[in-house]
Amino acid sequence: MSRDKRSLLGDAPRLPLSVAIQVAWTSIRVRMSRSLVTVSSVVLAVAFLLVVVGENLANRAVWRGFAEETQPLADLQAVRALADKARDPLDLLQLLADDGAAASAWVESQTGAPMPPLDATTATLALKVARWIEELKPSHRFLVIRNRTPDEWLLALDAQAVEALVKVSRDLPGITLPASREDLDKLAAQRPALERTVAALISAEDARLAAISANGGGEAILDRILAGADRAEIAAGGMPLGQALPTLDDARWQALRRQLRMDRARSTAVDIVRRLNERDPAHLLAADVRDWRGLAAKLRAQIGAAGDNPGKRLVAAARGQGDALLLADDADASAREAAIAAINTALGDPAFFTRDAWTGISLPDAASETARRDQMRERQLTRFNRALFDAAYAGLIAPMNATAPEPLELAQLATGDQADHPLAGQLDERLRAALPDLPLADLWADQRRRARLEALGATFTGIDYNPERAATRTFWLVALSLLVCIVGIVNTMMMAVTERFREIATMKCLGAMDSFILKAFLIESGATGSVGSLIGALIGLALALTQSATRFGSSFWQAFPARDYALAALGALVCGMVLAVLGALLPALKAARMHPIEAMRIDA
Repeated sequence: MSRDKRSLLGDAPRLPLSVAIQVAWTSIRVRMSRSLVTVSSVVLAVAFLLVVVGENLANRAVWRGFAEETQPLADLQAVRALADKARDPLDLLQLLADDGAAASAWVESQTGAPMPPLDATTATLALKVARWIEELKPSHRFLVIRNRTPDEWLLALDAQAVEALVKVSRDLPGITLPASREDLDKLAAQRPALERTVAALISAEDARLAAISANGGGEAILDRILAGADRAEIAAGGMPLGQALPTLDDARWQALRRQLRMDRARSTAVDIVRRLNERDPAHLLAADVRDWRGLAAKLRAQIGAAGDNPGKRLVAAARGQGDALLLADDADASAREAAIAAINTALGDPAFFTRDAWTGISLPDAASETARRDQMRERQLTRFNRALFDAAYAGLIAPMNATAPEPLELAQLATGDQADHPLAGQLDERLRAALPDLPLADLWADQRRRARLEALGATFTGIDYNPERAATRTFWLVALSLLVCIVGIVNTMMMAVTERFREIATMKCLGAMDSFILKAFLIESGATGSVGSLIGALIGLALALTQSATRFGSSFWQAFPARDYALAALGALVCGMVLAVLGALLPALKAARMHPIEAMRIDA
């Protein structure tokens, strides 16, 4: 249109933004079902996005705390492995690949001879090939190395072995060689030098183990660590800690010593619990005595009576501990424990039973049959004497089989579930005697921590979590959620435009500009996107928190990344709103550019 004609007709009227908002709101309200579909697609996409991101945030936060807490345990495990056994050739070769100069100096210090030279590139390539073989499936590994170990195969590598390896890679789909044929041929050519170097490393390792043995063994070296020996002294004793723990600083060193102390205490506790659980169930426990005063009174009466009787037999078989029996009515727990010890000593003595002493006392049938035997094993004798004891003092003590306790377990002891166990008192006394410098509360706290870390480790194993691959997995899941969001919104808005062709044509005939149509559709999509994003963010956040709390329990709340979750929720909210607008952009442009006559001809 020319400038003169535009001046005659005047400028097209421009409707204010408020009218576009009113049109968008009317469209949402009238087509509520279609609007709910759009909102639902945004809700699902944003919720899925936040669940995926939230899961990754929770896994990463809990894993960070888990790795930090298990670091002393892992360090101690590495130190114990260094003290107890020789490292395999591949581990020794790793020392050379990590720091060739340090490895050469170590070999010379242990053997007195310089290490044969080997190119660092060759050592790295050899390790790469060996680790690749270790990661193969068992069936594929057998085809490559047969019945040999990876280091044996590596040290026998020649041109024929390289050819066989290349053939296997060609014949089996999915197998990619760790290096080119040229590099493998070079490695085979360097095999003699590799063999000499590995032999020197093994000689140095043998010398190291000999030094540990000369210094009293691995446990003696660990004792020195507990006693405060420095790392140089420990290395001189045959344990170069820097090789097992290259980044061992002062903080990790102190944490390692604390963990070693707790590990020793736990081993002591395990041994004590094992010995208590091996206790003969026929032995008497303090909880078995129902009436201490009545038992002591009956014993005094029997000792003062004429002739032989169970009380006199009991004192005689107690082997000098008979006086403790007469103090059994004392309220002092130690006096009762002494009386129990005297009774159990008597129960293991063949002199406890003589026929004259038990005249007039009705014995169980099983005990009567056992009494006819000439010889009894130790446990048979204890059970037999306990049956006699039960018959002689019926009503004063609980029968033998009625109070057989369940085994002690460290996990339940640490949580207090076995605080009322009949052996808990004996365990406490023995632990205090064996660990005088360690508060038992610290021991149980360490046991609870171990149990929690074991459960966390099992959880990470169950979900196959790998922190190195988690970022890639999360990226693709997020990309999928965004794609779902865009496709859903575009599809919904296209349907909305198709249903409203006549309405669009009518607005254009009444003078609505393309920009007005575009604004109305974008406002509508922005409104539905905002509502859907908000609802989706709330639902996704709730699902993510519930999932992580169910999976990790209290460990999740201890490592709760509040700031990361807040940023993720805000990002998901903004992302949903932006995607809703972008998803509606193409349908809105199509609606704005539609010719009124063309729109009128289409049946709605």
